[in-house]
Amino acid sequence: MLRRVIRGSAMDGLKYFRHDKFQNVLFEAGFTRIKVENISENVGLSLERLRKFMIIPYYLFVKPFGLQERFPNASASVELYNMAKKGLIRYNIFTATK
Repeated sequence: MLRRVIRGSAMDGLKYFRHDKFQNVLFEAGFTRIKVENISENVGLSLERLRKFMIIPYYLFVKPFGLQERFPNASASVELYNMAKKGLIRYNIFTATK
């Protein structure tokens, strides 16, 4: 499912992000004083609200007809919420100095 959202939203780089790995990418690119703030709990309320708007159209129309690539926002709002609840994804703020 995530692959369909990535293709439909043109966020190809998303598949390369892994927990606790982006700091290394920043460091290797020459950044210092790297700080990470996990804001998943704060974003959770927004994800829940978006999911409420999209859950019915998603399960009645988008998913049964395999249209996740055509409706990446609807798909992401439902599926990413489910993934976040399981701790499979996180929302972080990265700050660093170059």
